[in-house]
Amino acid sequence: MIRPMGRTLIVLFALVGSSCRSPSPSDASPPEAAAGVPLYSPFVVEVQTEAPFNRVSFKQVGSFRGEDDRSEIFEAMAESLAYELSKHGATSHATFTPEVADPTHHLACGSSHIYVDFWESEDAVFGFSLWSGCGEESRFAHEVELSLPTDRDLIEKLEPLARRIASRLIEARDTDCFNASC
Repeated sequence: MIRPMGRTLIVLFALVGSSCRSPSPSDASPPEAAAGVPLYSPFVVEVQTEAPFNRVSFKQVGSFRGEDDRSEIFEAMAESLAYELSKHGATSHATFTPEVADPTHHLACGSSHIYVDFWESEDAVFGFSLWSGCGEESRFAHEVELSLPTDRDLIEKLEPLARRIASRLIEARDTDCFNASC
């Protein structure tokens, strides 16, 4: 269940179209996902804006953690990203949308959407890719080896990752570039 953050959450950025073939998570080698299967998050950042972009969803493509721990990470990521984006525009909030956790109902190929592939290693090193669609040309950001603090609660621990993802989204908005070729 989403915990109330008691904050007005804001986001403003635009998105260009998408294609729909199976996404490729990254050129780097993230750790293998538990049981070799990526997990889709049931937590989505909903965005109220006039831009063609209205959702951010998440897929963890590699982790050493069990499924229960990963669920907590998904919720913390959505809350943290919504908060970080709050500094840049229109109202947004994290929601629990269980149907998007099913790979057959995930939002990755949908329009008006960005999705985040991310992974982590046992030593708290994270990486991520940002996608505006399903084809390789839709990946507009990719970063690896982001070390996170280990001595904080989960939301505080993920804030630097959410802050970096938010900055890449704002950069894409400012340059109007949501694909690999610009």
